[in-house]
Amino acid sequence: VFQATHVMVVAVAMIGLRLCGQGLMTHIAVTSMARYFDADRGKAISVATLGFPMAESLLPLTVVMVTASLGWRDAWLLWSGAVAGVLLPLSVWLLQRSRALWDISRLGDRQPAAGEKAHTSEQGSNDSSELVGATESETAIDASPPSWTRTEVLADPRFHLMLPYLLAPAFISTGIMFHQVHLVDTKGWTLEWFASGFIAYGIAKVVASLIGGPLVDRYSARLLFPTFLLPMGFGVLLLAVSDSPFVGVAFLALSGVTNGLGGPIGGAFWAEVYGTQHLGAIRALAVSIMVLGSAMSPVMFGWLFDLGATFSLALYGCCIIAVISTALAALAMRTSAAPR
Repeated sequence: VFQATHVMVVAVAMIGLRLCGQGLMTHIAVTSMARYFDADRGKAISVATLGFPMAESLLPLTVVMVTASLGWRDAWLLWSGAVAGVLLPLSVWLLQRSRALWDISRLGDRQPAAGEKAHTSEQGSNDSSELVGATESETAIDASPPSWTRTEVLADPRFHLMLPYLLAPAFISTGIMFHQVHLVDTKGWTLEWFASGFIAYGIAKVVASLIGGPLVDRYSARLLFPTFLLPMGFGVLLLAVSDSPFVGVAFLALSGVTNGLGGPIGGAFWAEVYGTQHLGAIRALAVSIMVLGSAMSPVMFGWLFDLGATFSLALYGCCIIAVISTALAALAMRTSAAPR
């Protein structure tokens, strides 16, 4: 971007940043955690998603300070150098280390060869233990959900019942954030006050993510899935009925809770319901739907305002969307899967 001399170069750079940065890297991280962790899947996803709230809390101020000191071109050069010189080698090293540890763990689980005989009673005891371990492992594999393909997921009625729930969080939060200047003008707040609430948002998101992981491991993502939108829905209701400045901070904090819980719950949910073999393709479909909801809301909010609707009316509409989509998600969990 910092060397762009044509608007099309900027467009290609922005697509690369959006697709390969925020989009693809997050998709790979959450999918990897959901696929390769079983018993502690929720905790793994909650730790992997901590980068978002940390960045949302620290990077805006950091970027402003660096840009003010170096200028925007040199700032972009600094960020690209940090990614290429620090983050990329660190990622490669961590992946190699992870692969080595995975291979060691697999060697520890290796069973004796077919012609291998026990020479001592102790070795025979060890072989029996290994066979018991193998039986338990096979039982765990058999107990895991069968893997669905993306085509089969699209034919599942439960998925279509969950579509509004997938759209709702991004639709509600993006619409309100995009029109936040109009919101603070309507409420009589200052933009600085509302912006300060993002500190509460970041803290709430981190705490909720760390709590959500163990909850997923204990109760399952299937059970918790229809609940994580409730805090944001309650925050929107508070925003609709009150003009108190503290309501703005409360809304941001409750939105942070929803987004923090959505990481481990949403990440583990697809693995629990549809298996892990085609998890990447299925999550890509779900994320695309969420991005669609995020893209639709600013336009629809603006269209309502152009028709003369008040911000309170839009907020009440968001509450209705949250209630209906939550009810449909709960219904989906009680609906039988499509025959395969």
